[in-house]
Amino acid sequence: MASKITLELNSAQIEALVEKLPVAEKIKLVRKLESETWPERLDDVVLTIRKQFKKSSISDNDIRRLCEAARLRTGHEKTKSNSRH
Repeated sequence: MASKITLELNSAQIEALVEKLPVAEKIKLVRKLESETWPERLDDVVLTIRKQFKKSSISDNDIRRLCEAARLRTGHEKTKSNSRH
């Protein structure tokens, strides 16, 4: 029979454990978190664009800038050349 162990960890403890992971495991974790959180991040960008559009018209450059800002807020940095593909 298998035993079940339950741990309660706060965010700081989880971060400390993640820091100890090899880079390949960190990348795997980042990709998993990105795939799980993309709907919320997309909602944030759309809401920001709608708010801006209600104030005045919004250009493609403004939308691109808002998307880049959202990536930075979520820790998902990309270079400008990569973000345009």
